[in-house]
Amino acid sequence: MDGSCAAKKDIVANPDAHTRSCALKCVKAGYGAIVDGKFVKFDEKGSDMAKEALTKSDKKDHLRATVSGELKDDVIHVSSLTLD
Repeated sequence: MDGSCAAKKDIVANPDAHTRSCALKCVKAGYGAIVDGKFVKFDEKGSDMAKEALTKSDKKDHLRATVSGELKDDVIHVSSLTLD
């Protein structure tokens, strides 16, 4: 999910409603994941990986990703990311 839309409580409560096209429009805000009902931002590398995965995907919504990395100072330092 992009950082801009993560500020909208209705989107965080129902992330399946967040579309791929919206996430690509909001690329400048960076990306992150919903973890235990809370948005956690990716580091710059993770945001770049998310953008690349979204660009290559043809899935329109119900986006899911498998993310590996380390949570440090409320940021996920991403080592790998794939869209499911």
